[in-house]
Amino acid sequence: FLSLAAGEDDEDEDEDGEVGDGEMKADDTKNEGADNIDQNERHAWATVTNSPNLISRCRAYSCYVMSAYGFLGQALKYVTFFLVGTCVITLILVTVPKVQKSSGFQSLDFALEMISISIFSVEYLLRVWCVVDSFDERSGKKEYDGCRGRTSFIFSFFGLVDLLSFMPTVIYLGLGEQTSNWHYSRIFRLVRILKVERFMPAFTLFDNVFASQRTILFGLGYTVLVLWLVFSCLMYLVERDHKPTAPDDDIIEHPYSNMLESMWYTLLNITGEFPLGDYSIGGKFIGFFMVIFAIELYGAASGVFAEGFQNAVENRGTKKDVW
Repeated sequence: FLSLAAGEDDEDEDEDGEVGDGEMKADDTKNEGADNIDQNERHAWATVTNSPNLISRCRAYSCYVMSAYGFLGQALKYVTFFLVGTCVITLILVTVPKVQKSSGFQSLDFALEMISISIFSVEYLLRVWCVVDSFDERSGKKEYDGCRGRTSFIFSFFGLVDLLSFMPTVIYLGLGEQTSNWHYSRIFRLVRILKVERFMPAFTLFDNVFASQRTILFGLGYTVLVLWLVFSCLMYLVERDHKPTAPDDDIIEHPYSNMLESMWYTLLNITGEFPLGDYSIGGKFIGFFMVIFAIELYGAASGVFAEGFQNAVENRGTKKDVW
């Protein structure tokens, strides 16, 4: 009895030791990420202080600010959040008829838009100018170099986002149209939401997860496509001659009259929606297995994404490159 108790104590100590080692590794990873962020900021500031002349120093400092370092860099980040938030709010409120007819709201909307395009245009020009001093924060090497680097940045994802955040409004105003009717230019304001991605990487994280798990996800997508076509064909065969006894007013009388209609209703069934309640016995039998396969596939996809997110969070030790 004493030997068994001692063995249990040893096992508990081993488990506690493993947990402690795991916590220490997690703390080391966090500390390493914080050290890398501080090192990147010091490297950027060293580029400013070691610049040989005034022009290169101004360019390096602009790069330092555009990388969200220092007081001005943080100010730029929060100003971007504020302008993007106001753009989204005004875009929503302008669809309300009473608000749209208000002259005060139109003046406020116009003033906020002028401030936004002024700041975003200056930011875009500064980024194009100083992008040659930026560096990849993971490798510590320059990412853009010379005129070719500037051209590469202009046609990059964030370069196009920065350009579309102000250019549609500038073009519309240049055409001499009335500012109260610039509905089409307002649509492009939604592009400004992607500017927040520099400081709060969300879609980038999804992209990293998809890239790391693309083989499994493509396999799941192919499986879903095959099952969708198979179940659509089966539902068409068993339901094409079945007439619902009491169809709703917003549902067609023969929902499975052809494969296109069958594919649409089968897609709704796979996602968990059953707009029709009256099925034949064969349709109910097939629908049962359809739901079983759909639950299994959704569970598999959720597990793949969960593993991908866990790996992405563990491997992301440094600050994302804001360029």
